[in-house]
Amino acid sequence: MPGDPTATTPPPGYRSLGRLGRAFQLEGGVRLVVTDPRGSAALDRVERVFVPGFGSADLRRVRSHGSELVVYLEGVRDRDAATALTGRELFVPARPDDAEADATDVQALVGLPVAVAGTTVGHVREVRFAAVNPVLVVATARGEALVPLAAPYVRLAPERVELIDAPEGLLEPA
Repeated sequence: MPGDPTATTPPPGYRSLGRLGRAFQLEGGVRLVVTDPRGSAALDRVERVFVPGFGSADLRRVRSHGSELVVYLEGVRDRDAATALTGRELFVPARPDDAEADATDVQALVGLPVAVAGTTVGHVREVRFAAVNPVLVVATARGEALVPLAAPYVRLAPERVELIDAPEGLLEPA
């Protein structure tokens, strides 16, 4: 069950991950629109979340549905309860490695070179906040390519974005 439905402020050490969208199916799933530049990987080891006006709740499960994430919270077992959460922020506990990630402001990525195996192949033209994860728009000599910021092959450094073992064809024009 939710901890305190009157709670409006997350517990200390929590950070916003995204916004809850529309209800999903009948068993209380809620779509999650991730707005955190680190993406949905923050849900990998999370057991409890916080939603203003709902309180702290155990995370029953997370599933992918196409390009969307669907979260299931303890205390939300039907479509009506899920619909009541639409538009609210979802907070997760910060992990120790989040401090390093916080140092990288997403907008600061615009203009940075993008490198593969140390060779510059383009630069970040824009950051788009897609349905699930932010996406880098990379301008290359062949056109623009879209690179998911939360992908395991993307490494952020203060001076560049490095792609390590990226899938073949990733930098093809979108």
